[in-house]
Amino acid sequence: MRRIVILALLLMSSAAWADREVGIVVTGEATIQPQLAAEMELWLSKHGHQLVSSPLPPDAINTVIDCFVVDDEDCARGVVEKRSRSPSLVYAHADVQAGSTAMDHDVTLVAYWFEKGRKAVRQTVTCSRCNEATLKTTTDALMSALANTGQKTGRLKCTSDPSGAEVTVDGKRIGVTPVVHDLAPGSHKIAVVSERHGEETRDVVVKAGETTTLDIPLRVEGGGPPAPRPHKSRAAQVTVMTMGLAGMVVGGVLYAIDEDKSADQRFYNDTAPGGVALATGGVIVLAAGYLWFRSAGTRSAPVAAASRDGAYIGWTGRF
Repeated sequence: MRRIVILALLLMSSAAWADREVGIVVTGEATIQPQLAAEMELWLSKHGHQLVSSPLPPDAINTVIDCFVVDDEDCARGVVEKRSRSPSLVYAHADVQAGSTAMDHDVTLVAYWFEKGRKAVRQTVTCSRCNEATLKTTTDALMSALANTGQKTGRLKCTSDPSGAEVTVDGKRIGVTPVVHDLAPGSHKIAVVSERHGEETRDVVVKAGETTTLDIPLRVEGGGPPAPRPHKSRAAQVTVMTMGLAGMVVGGVLYAIDEDKSADQRFYNDTAPGGVALATGGVIVLAAGYLWFRSAGTRSAPVAAASRDGAYIGWTGRF
């Protein structure tokens, strides 16, 4: 009788231990896969789980990846049910949100805990400015959430227009739009914050096993249209053009009062050369000022002309 009892206890212990066998599969950003896998293994070991090496063959892992590419969780669960060497399997995918490397950038971690015969549990977290230290704490939080969640969560999918705004849930940052995050069922306050567009808040009710979609259009801070660009002073351009006009006018006058030397005339006004030079310089200065003025965004400009009989100035363009 005693032997039967001992045998039964051994069988029960063996079954319980087998239930704690867990395999790990990590995909995504190659630069953080080793540390992510190591942190997950450490967490599982500390919590009494026995690690199973190579729980899925390579071709099965590729199939699971393909399942998640088309967002087919049932497809992935079917592969795990048929091909996994362990009764439980934790699958994690790391995706860098910005920049060319994983470290010191936001990294999204999506993880599934599969148990044969049960629906998978999913969690998503963001490792902000991810480095070795923050990846460790984020992975610990992710694994704890997976272990404690069971099938009691809902999912929030939050987008904004424009995208790239920071999202907080009940005061806790979860990433930048577009973002998908698992939440406990119930009411939550969602805040979407953009430096340029200010803050928008929404109250949502998340239901277990359902995805709540939130699309938030962002406005320019203050609620009105974009602020007009400040008017740039064009006083310097106007001054240059005025100097050019003055040179042209004075040159035209000098050219107009020029006198030709006669036989009985001892003194005469030989102002034509100076007038031509001054008027030519004025044209050059006016043209330079006009080009400067036009480059500043105006569509109007001064005009001037001079002849032996007189001169005139004016303004033409679109106002």
